[in-house]
Amino acid sequence: MKMGEIDSFFAKFKPLRFRKREIILGAEEEPDGVFFIKSGYVRSYSISEEGREFTLNIYKQGTYFPAPWALADVPNTYFFEAMTPVELTKAPKEELLVFLRANPEILMDLTTRLLVGLNGLLVRIEHLLSKDAYHKVASAVFLAGRRFGKKASKGKVVVELPLTHQDIADLSYLTRETTSLEMKKLEKQGLIEKRNRMLIIKDMNKLRQESLLFLRGKPLPYTF
Repeated sequence: MKMGEIDSFFAKFKPLRFRKREIILGAEEEPDGVFFIKSGYVRSYSISEEGREFTLNIYKQGTYFPAPWALADVPNTYFFEAMTPVELTKAPKEELLVFLRANPEILMDLTTRLLVGLNGLLVRIEHLLSKDAYHKVASAVFLAGRRFGKKASKGKVVVELPLTHQDIADLSYLTRETTSLEMKKLEKQGLIEKRNRMLIIKDMNKLRQESLLFLRGKPLPYTF
């Protein structure tokens, strides 16, 4: 993917900055452009009738949202919140569409990432519907390591995205209290540890086994 071309396109627009936990786009709010993340992390989430939040996706540097609205006029029904301090730019929808039509390889890459993300969401939902709290939390931590992990010494993986127990609860659709109990179980088994507010996975293979995440009957792989 020609990241330089994407960066150059969005660099034409005024930078926008949001504080940690600040809402960038509200549910049911009509977007007035497409956001591109220059730095930081953004999550999209929904809120149930009981008031519980469920994190659908986490966006990192170099991604843009809301793509379904931009590409297919799908109404926005989710909240987008800064998980960390975030710097964005915002492009008019029509200008982005002209850019993508002129760069089919970039449009193809975006489409591929959307499909991969959709498949990952379906795997998560199936897992959440069929597993208990322990395996939900183990899978949320494993997937965080898979997407945001960086290899460290002795086979450990550092999750570069700062995640609180509440963040993991929102990924697992559990209460924070339940999530904290299950996290302690993972710590006691020597699978994870906290260091300077960073989550460290001590053994990705063992954590994958504990998560019971499978794809077509085979353990879900992980890459970096």
